[in-house]
Amino acid sequence: MKNRQTLSAVLLTALIAALAYVGISRGPVARQASPAGLALGQAPTTPPARLAKPPAVALPVPVAANDPFPFRLKNTDAPIGELVRNETAVLLRNAFIDTALGSGLAIPAEFKTTGDPLTYVAQARGPATAAFRRHIAASGGKIISYIPNNAYLVRVDADGASRLANWSGTQSVLPFEPYYKLEMKLLEMALTGQTLPEGALLNVVLFPGSEPAAANRLAKLGVEVLSQDRTPFGAKLVARVPADKLAALARLTEVQGLERHRPRRPANDLTRPRLGVEVFTAETDADGVVTNVVSEDYLGLTGNRIYVNVNDTGVDGSHAAFGNRIKGPGAGKDPDGHGTFVAGIIAGDGAGSDTIKTNPPPGSFEDPDFKGMAIKAKLHVLKYSDSNVNNHVSDRWLQTESADYHYIQSPKQKNTLISNNSWEYEDESDYTWAAASYDAATRDALPEEPGDQQVIYVFPAGNSGSGTDNGLNASPNTITAPGTAKNVITVGAIETLREIAAESYSSVTNTVTETDEDGNEVEKEVVTTTTNTPFAGMSDSDNQVAAFSSRGNVGIGIEGPFGRFKPDLVAPGTFIISTRSADWENTITSTNAQADADALEKQNDELGDQYRYESGTSVAAPAISGMLALMQEFYHRRLTGRNKRTNSPAL
Repeated sequence: MKNRQTLSAVLLTALIAALAYVGISRGPVARQASPAGLALGQAPTTPPARLAKPPAVALPVPVAANDPFPFRLKNTDAPIGELVRNETAVLLRNAFIDTALGSGLAIPAEFKTTGDPLTYVAQARGPATAAFRRHIAASGGKIISYIPNNAYLVRVDADGASRLANWSGTQSVLPFEPYYKLEMKLLEMALTGQTLPEGALLNVVLFPGSEPAAANRLAKLGVEVLSQDRTPFGAKLVARVPADKLAALARLTEVQGLERHRPRRPANDLTRPRLGVEVFTAETDADGVVTNVVSEDYLGLTGNRIYVNVNDTGVDGSHAAFGNRIKGPGAGKDPDGHGTFVAGIIAGDGAGSDTIKTNPPPGSFEDPDFKGMAIKAKLHVLKYSDSNVNNHVSDRWLQTESADYHYIQSPKQKNTLISNNSWEYEDESDYTWAAASYDAATRDALPEEPGDQQVIYVFPAGNSGSGTDNGLNASPNTITAPGTAKNVITVGAIETLREIAAESYSSVTNTVTETDEDGNEVEKEVVTTTTNTPFAGMSDSDNQVAAFSSRGNVGIGIEGPFGRFKPDLVAPGTFIISTRSADWENTITSTNAQADADALEKQNDELGDQYRYESGTSVAAPAISGMLALMQEFYHRRLTGRNKRTNSPAL
């Protein structure tokens, strides 16, 4: 879709530095061209903001020692539950402002604008109507995004801001301060006297059209730009920033938001029946004794002629379970083994299941068949990582490359593309610019092409739940981005009932002092060996949430007092058996202590060289992606005529 600017509550937190929740909607947006702004550094010629009342006294920062948002500025004591229904409240990530009271916020000088910021938060008096948007355009402004409540982030110079502020339908026009641009962790570092680590990488989001000017100003600060990506609100740069330049970077008028750059990291014979993909029929003799159990695909669905995109570490296409159904630049060797494992859960046909050494594995039926969900689906594989940071694999590339292959290069494909992404951004549980980009790409992954190229994105919840093996006592708000996005399907993990009793042993040597028979004190080393069954607790149920599975809600205290519901659903994610890459370097991914790695390796050895175990939400997510492929087959291939359905990318 060319030149489409969309604004809605669906993506309300995308403006990472400023917004409580920001989004994309299909409401009308003013298109009038903006006149030339003030020269860089030129003082505004008119007042930059109009407030309904004199400024109120700002509350101190931090507000309280136990405040989860100690550096959020605010001029009101009202709780967020009230503010979300207050028409004069402006809710930014780093500031809550009731414009009926004023905007007297104690912003530190280094994070406060000194000239014309060229960007303002314009709030309507009442709902933000088409008339308000027309006045923004008439003032020379361009809307960047919606800000709750009843406000827009507007790119406009000081004169235009003043004209807009003087309109009777305007409640307030506030400068977009550098303070609002930083994600909370960066803001905390800056306000507590910490400097950026040497060579720190940041995501720097620019305002649309500001790239040429930004390039010069970033260079003057010594900022090294490594790569460029897109967001729904402007270009995103991955940049190496000097340790002492964070505040100066935030003060640049071209910069819209700043966040830490995080690397990506990885986040089934029993899974099929657990999800209802495979059904069993018992055959009995004349006396009613079961003589055989026959399994079959539910409704005969196999994922035939359905493509699923897999963004992972690569896939070993030589594995017998895939036949010739693996396509794309990520097909080939997979030393990490994660991508091959994930691909097997989605689309492995079970070939090689008869090679396992221990028959059956714990919890499995006799002569098990380790099929994936959609055994005839085809996979288009992309690698999500590159060892060279200067060749950073962008979210935009993952989105456009898969959508282009599906919709442009394969025009016969009529189903909505399913994209499995069994990875997360490390230790990042906010609604980030990346999350916003996947929300937008769900609706259209190729915005430069005519029409909407819609994609169903599936992400894991993450493995930071820190719960107990009974499914309780986990930490909320630990789901990792991009699983925090609103339009993607986020999958948590439940246990798989295998009752694995494998033992591991740990020894501790202590020095003790004893008295010998002559009454002399002597030191003696005592070795204590502990026997554990580390996997028993995580394999004793098929309905408990796995201890490691990240929990929701997300955006607690930002998107309302209770946040937003996530994950969307759960699937089996402990001790899943799936395809083993021939090049796998035997890197054990254990959600328990590394001391248990030997026991887990022994369990894998018992499966032979075609299959292995793995646990995590990243192996729960592909079960859902495979099931979605079966749903696509049903809706597009089985239903005909008036019964045929065309579903949204969220199914």
